[in-house]
Amino acid sequence: MRAYIVENSEIVRNWLALLLVEIEGLELVGQAGSAKIATEEILRLRPDVMLVDIKLSDGNGLDVLESVQAQGLKTRAIVMTFDPYSQYRKRAMELGAIYFIDKAKELENIRLILGQVVAEQRVTLKAA
Repeated sequence: MRAYIVENSEIVRNWLALLLVEIEGLELVGQAGSAKIATEEILRLRPDVMLVDIKLSDGNGLDVLESVQAQGLKTRAIVMTFDPYSQYRKRAMELGAIYFIDKAKELENIRLILGQVVAEQRVTLKAA
């Protein structure tokens, strides 16, 4: 499974990158802190899953989801934020996010969540 990280904080982005390489069956194909760069690279690289921060240096992670969805890409999205407002959660889910993570309370669960996503893809591939 190919993964892409969209995260404003370089520290968090690097931490997530280190975490992802430890998960069997997951390959990190790219990362960005910018909505523009992330959108361009996701459309080009076509990852299976993306971890998306809402606040980015030049925009909003929800805009990235919307752009990717508008292009018909089926990349699964895990949205992360320190601002878990209900309107963000609602919009993320409308845009097809499979998880919405409050970074202040749930970021430590990301390894478990990604493990589940990888396992679900394996089951889906076996069934196909």
